[in-house]
Amino acid sequence: MKEKLRNGLLILVAVLIVGYLCVAGVLELTSQNNRVTVEMTIAEPAMDVEHSAMGIIPIGKEHYFLGFVVGEESADVYVVRAGTDWADKAFGSTDEDTVTVTALKKRLDYDVEQEFAAELTEAEGINYPFGVSYYLDVNYQFAAVMKLVAGVLFLVTAVLAVLRKLGNGAGKVLTVLPAITCVAGLLVAVFGMW
Repeated sequence: MKEKLRNGLLILVAVLIVGYLCVAGVLELTSQNNRVTVEMTIAEPAMDVEHSAMGIIPIGKEHYFLGFVVGEESADVYVVRAGTDWADKAFGSTDEDTVTVTALKKRLDYDVEQEFAAELTEAEGINYPFGVSYYLDVNYQFAAVMKLVAGVLFLVTAVLAVLRKLGNGAGKVLTVLPAITCVAGLLVAVFGMW
C-alpha cells in the first residue's frame, strides 16, 4: 500500500511539473493578451538583480532598463527586462529615431517593485503607462522555449524512471540516465528564467 501511494505521489508531482512547464511555455509563446509593442526612443540601464540558491550559490542575474518614449511635451517610461547589452544592440545599431520593442508584460517581484518605486519619482510630463508594478520582458520567447525544453527533459526523466522501475536488473544506463536528464531539465529551467 505504501509503495502504491508513493508511486502515485511521484507520478502526480511529475505530471504537475511537466504540465506547468509545457503549458506556461506554450501560453507565453501564443498569448496575445499581454504582448506589447512600443516605439522607444532610448533605453538606459536601471538596475541589476542577482539571484542565488540558499544565498550562497549565484544562479542568475536580471538586468532592468528604463525605456523612454519621448514626445514633445511628455515622456512615457517603461521598465524593461532584457540581456546585459540589449540597449546597446537595439539602439546603437540603428539610425532610426525609434526602435520597435515587442515584449511580454509581466508583474515585477515585490522587492524589485519597491526599489523602482523608491527610485522613480513623479515629475510633470513623465508618465508610467504600466506604473512600476509591471515590466516588459524582451526575452520572453527564449524563456518560453527553455520551459518547453525543460518540460520535455522532465518527461524523458519520468519515462526513463518508469522503465528502470519496470525492468528488473536494468542496466547501468537506465540507472544513471534519469538523473542526468533530471539535472539537465533543472539547469535548462533555471537558465531560461534569467
